[in-house]
Formats: sequence, C-alpha cells, structure tokens
Amino acid sequence: LLLLIYTLRKLDNINYLDDDYTYFSVIGLGALLHRSAIIYAIIFIITKLFVKKRFSLKNIFFNLLLVILPTAIYELSIYFSRYQSFDWNREIYGQFYWIIDIILGRETTYHDMSCQQLSTFINCRLQFYFKYIAKIFPQDEIKEFMEANSFGTTIHEALCEAYTPHLNVNLRPQLLDEIKNATLMAITKGFQKEVGERMNHGKNHLLYKVAQQLTSNYFDAENRFLSECEEAFFVTDVERSLSHSLNINGIDFNLFGNVDRVDKVGESVRIIDYKSGKVEQNELSFKSFDELRENPKKVKAFQLMTYAYLYAKSLMNITSFTAANYSFRNLDDGPVFVILNKTKLKIDELAIQKFEEELKILLSTILDDENEFYPTENKDACQWCDFKSVCGR
Repeated sequence: LLLLIYTLRKLDNINYLDDDYTYFSVIGLGALLHRSAIIYAIIFIITKLFVKKRFSLKNIFFNLLLVILPTAIYELSIYFSRYQSFDWNREIYGQFYWIIDIILGRETTYHDMSCQQLSTFINCRLQFYFKYIAKIFPQDEIKEFMEANSFGTTIHEALCEAYTPHLNVNLRPQLLDEIKNATLMAITKGFQKEVGERMNHGKNHLLYKVAQQLTSNYFDAENRFLSECEEAFFVTDVERSLSHSLNINGIDFNLFGNVDRVDKVGESVRIIDYKSGKVEQNELSFKSFDELRENPKKVKAFQLMTYAYLYAKSLMNITSFTAANYSFRNLDDGPVFVILNKTKLKIDELAIQKFEEELKILLSTILDDENEFYPTENKDACQWCDFKSVCGR
C-alpha cells in the first residue's frame, strides 16, 4: 500500500500526464510492480545468504520469474508508450541515484531543469530566484476567471487530444474538419473543468468565445496551407515529452520539455510551438548563438532552440529540421521560423553543438555562487509577474 501511494504521488508530479490516464495507469502499475520486484529480490538474496535452507532449481526459477516479469512489464509499458523519451528511471527512482554514485565513487548531484525555468532565468533573474529557489508561490484564490496561462493550456491540450488519433496520417480537408470539431469540443470540456458553469457568464464566456474563434481561425489557416501544399502533410507527434542530461562541474542537469507538435511537409521535418499571444519575426531572429543567452528579447527563440536541442538529442536519426512558433494572434503569417543571419535556420548537428555550448555557459551561470539575482530591465515583462509587489516594481 505504501509503495502504491508513493508511486502514484511521484507520477502525479509529472504535470504533462494529467489527462493521459491510459499511459499514466499502465506505467504507474509497471513502476509499482518493478519496485515490488526489487524489494522481493533483496529479501530473496538475504534469505539465500543467511537462512540455511536448500532451494530447488524449480524454486530459484520461480523466484527469478517474479523479479524479471515485473521488470519486463515496466520496461515494455514505457517502450510502447508515447513517453519513451522521458527518463522514467530518474523520475521514479531518483532518490536512489545517490547510492549508485557512492558505490561508483562519484560526487554527483541531480537537478531537473525545464525549458520554462531556463527562459525565466534569461528573462528575469529575480523572478527565477523567487519562483525556483526561494519557492515563493502566489496565494491560492478561488478561480472566478480563467487565467491567461490556463487559457493557452486549454487550447494546447484540446489540439493534442484532437490530433492524437490521426498521427502519421496524410491530412486532407475532410480529416482536418473532423480534427477541428474534436478540438472545439475539447475546449468546451477544458473550460468546464477550469471554471465550471461560470464559463457561460461574463468574462469567462468572452474568453471561451475567443478560444473558439482563435481555434476556428487556426484551422482556416491550416486549410489554406493544405490547399496550396503540393506535398504530403501529416503530423507525426503532439505534446512529445523530451529530456536530456548535461553535466556541468560535476552536477547533472536533467533538461526536459514538451514539443507541442512535430509535422512533416514532404521530407521536411518541423517542430512547432503554439503561442496564444502574438509572435514577431524579430523575436525569433538572431545573429549569433550567444545572443540567445544574453538578450531577454530573444527568449522565445531560446525556448524554441531548447526544444529543438532536446528533440535532436532524443532522435539521433534526424539529420536536420526547422523550428517555428505558430501564433494564434497572427495566423496569416503562418509558422514563424527561427532565423539566423536572415536565413531560416536548418537545425543540424553543427547548430545543436553551438547551442549546447551556450546552454553550458547558462547553466554554469546559474550555478555560480556569486551570481546576482536582479530584476529585468524590460519593465513590460513585469506587467503579469506574480512577484512585482515583492521586488518593488
């Protein structure tokens, strides 16, 4: 019972599995059986060493089966899920890693670091300190109105739910209309989940109508693209969970994030990050990779490149691809791609290598004991910050 409670609590912290009950339950059960098998194996070995009792070959085979079978279930449940790229062993068994390090003579500390956390550090170091080091959280209040981040998340999750049954299928107008209807229904469910019956009144009702209209406009833009596209067009993945470890001065950073969508136009692979706000081309354009780390105005480009980095590290067979924001506020522009020196960036091995160098510098800066956490110079970024009253802005 204690193992069950612990495993479910660990899995419940993985926020991007909230609504994926099938994978959640299968991997959760596999992890629970795996834990039980490890404990059973330890007890069996102790019994074998210290209890003077003869074991038949049949008995030994039976006990080995009890250890191997749950392990196989655990590994297979991850392999056949959509989350095989996520480091489940680190997430579920992370509390045991220090034991392995002691045995191997390593002095290693593990830190999970999301794309959002890195972007926050670049955007405002003081906000990063308040949120992720001091762990100051805004006071919980009863939800009267849907918040801005929940608004975007609801649209993201609706698109994910609608596209998932049609992955790797060549998109046609009729199928796109089917996905559109499924998305609009999922948005309705999302609003009901967030604010209940209040979605039919006042500000919540306006936000609901805006979400429906933005989504309809998005599919209109997709249909226009489809009518002009002469190549096969299909979505290969949605809300793909990615992770990769980087060692900085003896400390392992487990970088992780979610790619909203991966699609293919002909043979060209694109990773797409949806934005419910407006995205300008100059926000995704830069002249050198160090600009991504140093300029807070390029934080959207940095976030996209981090997703691209994780994607490249997870799928080594991809030679090159592109990355873009798809803004629901300026759909007429289509996907806004990452631009390097006025040219659409083909993200290949060299680009990934250069970006990794900047990531290492950024992570080293975060680790620096003498690092100062100061507020951003861009006061426009403070408008929606939860900590503006604390820092005096």
